[in-house]
Amino acid sequence: MTGFIATMQTRVRTYAVEKAATAAGLASRLGASDARLQGYALSNPEAAQARANTAAVAVATRRATALASGAGLRLGPIVTVRDQASYDITVTGAALGASAMAATTGGQPYGNIGKIYADPTMTAAEGKALNDGIQRVAESPAALAYLTRWHEATGRIADPLVTMHNRIDSLVPYAQETALKATVARIGRSANLAEYPVAPLRAPLPVGGVEACTHCGFTPDQTKAAWQALRGWVATGRRPAADAVK
Repeated sequence: MTGFIATMQTRVRTYAVEKAATAAGLASRLGASDARLQGYALSNPEAAQARANTAAVAVATRRATALASGAGLRLGPIVTVRDQASYDITVTGAALGASAMAATTGGQPYGNIGKIYADPTMTAAEGKALNDGIQRVAESPAALAYLTRWHEATGRIADPLVTMHNRIDSLVPYAQETALKATVARIGRSANLAEYPVAPLRAPLPVGGVEACTHCGFTPDQTKAAWQALRGWVATGRRPAADAVK
């Protein structure tokens, strides 16, 4: 018996950015095998690049003026300007897991409507231009409600819990660990929680030539120690030592 499998790939572009994640989630529910957000692109990249060039020259001039003044010199005219034009107008980095999250929560849980972006090196006019021109995305109330119900920690842990967190994590900030500890303490369940902060681990990231503190950068010895601490706690009923994981 012979047969065949037919596949079809489709790419959709839309100006309705605020609904893109919802559309990907609906496509998955309707049977698409790999529905995802591929990225975001500017509808008018030339205008955006022109504004960026103007702002870059202004910032560079201010910094050069400060350096010259510190050296007791006067800044002269611009001699050369180098434009490394190998920029990519498509922003994709923030889409990590976005399609899966949208499919689960029923929408886009993040929004930046009303958020003010600021940089101490920018003038007031440059800051206004940035905030006037930046892309705005509205969050989905349904997605926020879902995450509030199912993702926000209650602290009501009934069994021994051992956590391990790098003091510097490139994806999940250590502040979440301290927030969990505070939440558990408010509920009165601190006796069931043993936390172990460990040093960050630097490693090559999946971006060409970049090395930084990685996510969940645990050594094999640390992972083994955490597992043994939990097993011993459950087996004996005795809380693991404060230095059980180093």
